[in-house]
Amino acid sequence: MAQTIIPNSNSLQELNDGRSADRNAIRAITQSWIDEQMRLREAEYLKSAECSLFCGTWNVNAKKQEVGLEDWILPAGQPPADIYAIGFQEIVDLNVVNVGLNSANTIQKAEFWQKALSDALSRTGQRYTLVADKFLVGILLFIFVREPVVPFVTDIRTTTVAVGIMGVMGNKGGALIRFSVYDSAVVIVCSHLAAHRENVAGRNSDFKTIYEKAVFPSVRKDEDIASLIDGGTIVMPSQGASRYLDKELTVAQHDLIFWIGDLNYRIDDSLSTEEVFSRIEANDLETLRSKDQLNIERKHRRVFAGFDEGTLTFLPTYKYQPGTDNYERRPEKKLRAPAWCDRILWKRASDKETVQLLDYRRSNLIPSDHKPVSARFQCNVRRVVATSEQTVFQGLTSLLGTHTASKAPPTVEITGLKVNLGRIGYEEEKTAKITIRNTGESVVYWRFVPKLEDSRISKRWVKVDRVCGLLLPGESSQVTLTALVDKATAQQLNAGKDEEKLRRIERQSYLYDIVEFLLTTPNL
Repeated sequence: MAQTIIPNSNSLQELNDGRSADRNAIRAITQSWIDEQMRLREAEYLKSAECSLFCGTWNVNAKKQEVGLEDWILPAGQPPADIYAIGFQEIVDLNVVNVGLNSANTIQKAEFWQKALSDALSRTGQRYTLVADKFLVGILLFIFVREPVVPFVTDIRTTTVAVGIMGVMGNKGGALIRFSVYDSAVVIVCSHLAAHRENVAGRNSDFKTIYEKAVFPSVRKDEDIASLIDGGTIVMPSQGASRYLDKELTVAQHDLIFWIGDLNYRIDDSLSTEEVFSRIEANDLETLRSKDQLNIERKHRRVFAGFDEGTLTFLPTYKYQPGTDNYERRPEKKLRAPAWCDRILWKRASDKETVQLLDYRRSNLIPSDHKPVSARFQCNVRRVVATSEQTVFQGLTSLLGTHTASKAPPTVEITGLKVNLGRIGYEEEKTAKITIRNTGESVVYWRFVPKLEDSRISKRWVKVDRVCGLLLPGESSQVTLTALVDKATAQQLNAGKDEEKLRRIERQSYLYDIVEFLLTTPNL
């Protein structure tokens, strides 16, 4: 049954400027509507741009490469890339002093590797700028950008996550750099995960910790955001790189993720160490790939879910006798099965960006017990045409302005005011739908709000798929409420009934409650 509701004048709460008492809510709802409409019309202003990316990773085992790095970062016959993301692990010995007390040695080693990379890149005939670097004890990450591309690399931020000794020390962890290239958000993660052949769960846990805990703080302060607000209502179009400036970002909130490093996954111990050596001597990489721990874990989606990796067509990169191309088999040394510890993976958030792997290879530089690995990519990233974006944006704000200027009070029709979910089985989902339709001539802003004594808009056993919206005249929104009784909520429900006052609808000159929505507690 539908019900039409007209606001009672007693509920009006206006400021001197005639706006609602909660302008922030109206601004947020308006911005959300603008963003949604802009996404629907992105074909009118969104183009693509090409960008080449080189990713390299090397565990240097606290050694130095006293000759050039060209064999690694400038493979013969390949053009130089637009962006170089180069990561190192173990640039210093991972002893107690370096891990817990002293960064001077790390800084000194970082300067050495920066110069070595700069010298190598200078031989391309192109000019490169180091736009960012970040270290965590022995982990080091550089981003170099070819000079013509530098103006299109913006919003650069860095962070680190330590997952080593006691879960907090920096002998293991990740150094991360994020940036926008044109209008796509990119993050590079350089990590060193838990060691030892049997410790697969530790490596999976380290990945999860870095992925979930890494945070890039907002670079735009609240006062800067306020200065962009147009009359307290509309912020700006936000489909370009600037859409991230006022946001604290996680790894998952990027369009492209590239993960490099000594991930430390080994050949599964169902193959003995001697069998691994035998397979290498027979060039039987297919069998070794099938026993690779990272391949196995990814197949079961226990780690790096949604990531891609090139085929491992090169020999395992660990463990070598330093200074040689020979695997470590000296009798006085501990015998370890060779493994592809050093890896490069990537992930796309959507089809708006494309990533083509051009090659995935290892180099034969010899100082360390690891060999360096590299991957070259050709990427298509999003590029917002600013003039076209502004045209679409101005059309939307003009449309809003036309209806907002109406002096007619807002009226809405709501279907599904009361819902009785009836009997619900344990861990059985049931849904109810509410339809809100704007039957008037003015813009309607609606949102769910908690009761005065509550901090949540609903009990834990009820989830609401849309919490706010904006309706032009004649438009409607459908909200789905999903109830699920599980172990965490069954005790709460058995204790008594729950009633929810869920809804408030706002107009710019009005602030009022529209209806109390009764959701009857299900019978268990």
